Amino acid sequence: MLSMFGSFIFGVWYHFLSNTNDNVTQVHGPWHSTFLWTAIALAVIELAGTVVGFQMFRGFSEAAR
Repeated sequence: MLSMFGSFIFGVWYHFLSNTNDNVTQVHGPWHSTFLWTAIALAVIELAGTVVGFQMFRGFSEAAR
């Protein structure tokens, strides 16, 4: 859960917020839309992994009681 959340924060920072070559606004030409949509897809998958991991952690914690 925490590793997926870390990946989400890292990906959002480097693909959308920081001013680096990995930012979606820095990619031009025919690969721009592909890079944009894969960056969005990664963020969604990482956030979903965080939510699923948290739900499983809660379920296992409640089952252990």
